Amino acid sequence: MTMARQGPALPADLAGPGRLPITLLGRTAVLVGMVLLVLLQASPASAHSELTRSDPPNGGMVVVGRTFLTLWFEEPVNLPASSFDLHTAEGSPVTVTVSADDSGAVVRLDVEQLARATYELSWRVVSLSDGHPSAGALLFGAGTRPDVVASAGSELPQTSLLVLRWIDLAGLLVTIGALVVSGRVLRQLGDRGRGARRQVRFIALIASLAVVYAGALTPLIRIRRPGNPMGTWFAEAWATLTTTPWGQLWLARELALVVALVAIVIWWRQGGRPRPALIGAVGALVVACYLDAAAGHASGLSDRSAPTILASAGHVLAAGVWVGGLVVLVASTRAVLRCEVETRRPLVMAMWRAYSPIALVSSLVLLASGLVMAGAHVPALGSLGESIYGASVSAKIALVALALLLAGLNRLTLNPTEGQRLARILRRPTGWTPVAVARTNTLLRVEAVVLVAAVAFAALATSVPTSREITSASEVTTPHNDNVEGLFVTFEEVPAGPGRRQVIVRERSTILPAPATVSGVEVTLLGPDGVPTTTELEAIEEGRWETGVPAPAPGDWQATVVVHRPGLRDAATVADWTVADSTQVAAGHLRTVLDLLAALLLLLAGLALALRRGSRHEGRRGHGESRDDSLSRTPDEPAAAEVEAMSGRATEQVGVGS
Repeated sequence: MTMARQGPALPADLAGPGRLPITLLGRTAVLVGMVLLVLLQASPASAHSELTRSDPPNGGMVVVGRTFLTLWFEEPVNLPASSFDLHTAEGSPVTVTVSADDSGAVVRLDVEQLARATYELSWRVVSLSDGHPSAGALLFGAGTRPDVVASAGSELPQTSLLVLRWIDLAGLLVTIGALVVSGRVLRQLGDRGRGARRQVRFIALIASLAVVYAGALTPLIRIRRPGNPMGTWFAEAWATLTTTPWGQLWLARELALVVALVAIVIWWRQGGRPRPALIGAVGALVVACYLDAAAGHASGLSDRSAPTILASAGHVLAAGVWVGGLVVLVASTRAVLRCEVETRRPLVMAMWRAYSPIALVSSLVLLASGLVMAGAHVPALGSLGESIYGASVSAKIALVALALLLAGLNRLTLNPTEGQRLARILRRPTGWTPVAVARTNTLLRVEAVVLVAAVAFAALATSVPTSREITSASEVTTPHNDNVEGLFVTFEEVPAGPGRRQVIVRERSTILPAPATVSGVEVTLLGPDGVPTTTELEAIEEGRWETGVPAPAPGDWQATVVVHRPGLRDAATVADWTVADSTQVAAGHLRTVLDLLAALLLLLAGLALALRRGSRHEGRRGHGESRDDSLSRTPDEPAAAEVEAMSGRATEQVGVGS
């Protein structure tokens, strides 16, 4: 008598085809939840080192013979890892000596006496606080005003960084997609799917390895500066990873990715059998996605940072399920898609019947999270066409819309019921199909290619400043002007690093020749607390006086400027302004509308998920699944009855598609 081969008995919580072990899943969910809770309590990475103002301003003019330039950044900059290049419009270089004040956010560039010409200053700096790079340029003239100005947000990121980001993001999505489709979706192919399942495990291994390598190289490339010795280069990279908020988040992300890689290696070597390894890999990837979001653009928001971080993490996870899952299915099922139509159709229909609900829910979550992120990073619809970030987001939206259209065509191709319904609406003959069955393979490949291109634009968007950051950095303060005692006096207070402001006073005599030389300038600041503070300003150049002060608290402020001249009466003027509380800024109308649309999409996703679970429950009751049979079956060995039932179900008039 021949005994049927049986696999090893499994614990009760590991039984069932495609079912997650309930006990282990619960423990993993609790662990991941605790990690996320701890991370949410941590302070997010600070704002990036974007330029807040410059002297001279972009498009401005200085006197011939000027010997210094000044740049104010939002955050302290890492000078050894930063570069500043000054040259004339014709390309002649100008030697620059770089230094910073005590805060590290105000950079002074000492230059040789500038001749009459138009100059371009380009910089690429790395934040000392969070490790984020930023770059930009400004045009100014000495003795002349330039005809054009450098546009904000027009600087492309470093090519190597952009390529690394694309590899990192694409590998992460493919890894997530491979883990999602490796179970119940590919089991619909029965014995014909053995090779596909092996290939999916290999794809997950290679993709996760690529993500780990790209993540390890990113901080090295970010702070690389030509001419730096290798020892200094590695020392600065390690200091960035261990002492800055961005570096610490990135290091934790890399650790989570290594854990996911180890779990995937175990899962791959054991032929997909140890389900705890699969669940461990999924949990580590979820944590890695959150850490990636916490180190990204959302960390620089002054308000609603935590919800945007969660939306960004959910965006990557949903893209992994839809985009990564589709790419993996197309790559691993080429042999099945090349079969004869009679053989291919029931297999493809069964596979896409299992995958389409997952793709539907993930695409809704992707759209919802994308709307939340757009509301946080795009201040107005008009800004979508004013920067590289806006253009990247616009291109990504267009490609995702095209992918959804292709998904609809795939649905019509693979679903005879909807194809016949469309034929009746269009009054086409019986048997007409909107797309030939032979073109199914082509449509799926085109959809995958379109989504891969969308990922490329997503990589570009995450590598450049957002529209909101550009708008914030480009805000121009309105100085206070007054003509008093024969002097034209200008008062201005501008950002000068974290927790600091720069007070600037310019004075020019309106009487020629000037009756006396200014000997000193002092400013008395009176805030909402009613306590005045008097500060003496330092002479920077003729007619210009500056000093640094702590950032004023929210409320109404008054500055009394007094200009001293020997033998003459002091010239005094009073400037009033209001400091807004950035933590209580109300959301704009665009953000509110986008958040409401996102909530509606999430509601639809939840409804679709609930309906799917209900239909699956009814299907199990109708087919009377046997638990004993599932106990003796490995993931790569579906029961014969299930394979036969699968072929029969595939021909039913049921909605399928991606």
